[in-house]
Amino acid sequence: LRLTNTNTHSRIASHHKTTNEMYTISALMKIMSFLFVITWMITGTSAQLWGVNYGVQRPDGSCSSYAQVLADFQIMKTYTSRVRIFTVTGCNGGQFAIQAGKATGISVFLSVQALPDAAYNSDKAGLQQLYNTLGFSNVLGVIIGSEDLYRNDISADLLTQKIYDVKGFLRSIGANVPVTHADVYYLQPAELIAAVDIVMFNAYSYWEGVNIDGALAAIQNHYSYVQTIANGKPIYIGETAWPNAGQTQAYAVASMDNMRTYLNQFVCWANSIGLPYLYFEAFDEPWKGNDVEGNWGLYYSDHVTKKSGFSISCAGSPSTSTSTSTSQVPTSTSQVPTSSSQAPTTSSQVPTSTSSSGPTCQVNTCGAAGCCPTPAGNQCYGSGYSCVSDDFSGRTALCPAGYRSCNGACYSTSLYTCKNGGLAPK
Repeated sequence: LRLTNTNTHSRIASHHKTTNEMYTISALMKIMSFLFVITWMITGTSAQLWGVNYGVQRPDGSCSSYAQVLADFQIMKTYTSRVRIFTVTGCNGGQFAIQAGKATGISVFLSVQALPDAAYNSDKAGLQQLYNTLGFSNVLGVIIGSEDLYRNDISADLLTQKIYDVKGFLRSIGANVPVTHADVYYLQPAELIAAVDIVMFNAYSYWEGVNIDGALAAIQNHYSYVQTIANGKPIYIGETAWPNAGQTQAYAVASMDNMRTYLNQFVCWANSIGLPYLYFEAFDEPWKGNDVEGNWGLYYSDHVTKKSGFSISCAGSPSTSTSTSTSQVPTSTSQVPTSSSQAPTTSSQVPTSTSSSGPTCQVNTCGAAGCCPTPAGNQCYGSGYSCVSDDFSGRTALCPAGYRSCNGACYSTSLYTCKNGGLAPK
């Protein structure tokens, strides 16, 4: 999510896998996706989520005890078998998650903070301690940082170096688990994709200001785009959701009904095509703020009461995806490109317009890069993007090259059309 904090989203030598290690990771991820699709097909209207994000803090921001984490895992196991946490050492998150996961049959994604360096080194050392004391039998992978490129906290080159560093370190201690980074869909540079084992992107139609009627189509569009740049690697959605309360973002209204609608449409679609995802999030976290930031949970902050919006039935749910298969793991990840397209550099996750007026690009606003004057702010961009007129509102928007914009959502004209402010599959 957009809020940065040290325990969650604030989260060099190059090492490469041997061929045998690579095939092991590839086979495990393919089997995991295949079994999930089979299970979903058998259960039909299963409300099981592929995975969920979980914060190890209490409502006031203090650290949870192991007993509290275990109680949370007991709740989460009723609707998922995979949990992601945002820290290894903070609040003993890694230790408690692995232990509670083993007690409840839940597998976990661990997260290493990319910055500051002290936190990175602490979490990296924590990985070895956890591996030596608890083992990684229920660890699905390690995520290095969260939206660090989106916040412009780190360069792609340095982030890539840290990914290779952790990969090599894990191999050296015998921990053969996938390593990745989670960031917004349009900030997945070539060198990062070459380094990771999983291409993981976060996507929120709500933050993009998309009307609920076009919310799923916007996510499907982002997924289709990432497929074109993933080089055949597995694609996971690291975060997505819709809040039940908070301020309106352009055409996106936070409400319990919209939370339920998005949850149903997204989960039923993703489950049906075997797309791995980590839904955001298990419980409300009011310590992040009193408005929208504290209203993303499937359960309220008392960690007991389930929200009425957390109700899923996939029978008859719409699925407008044109994809029927998941990405495959490439045969080699040792080639690291030396450059990538320049991505948007402003703080807006996806360029959206909220008024008919906005800033005007001046000479040298973006230096050698292009400048797109959207009402949300001047967006600097490189060759991988284009400045377009929104098909619905007429407002200026920044999209990946070759894409159009419909009510704030970038889309491929080969897959979708813009109708009444929403995306419809062709």
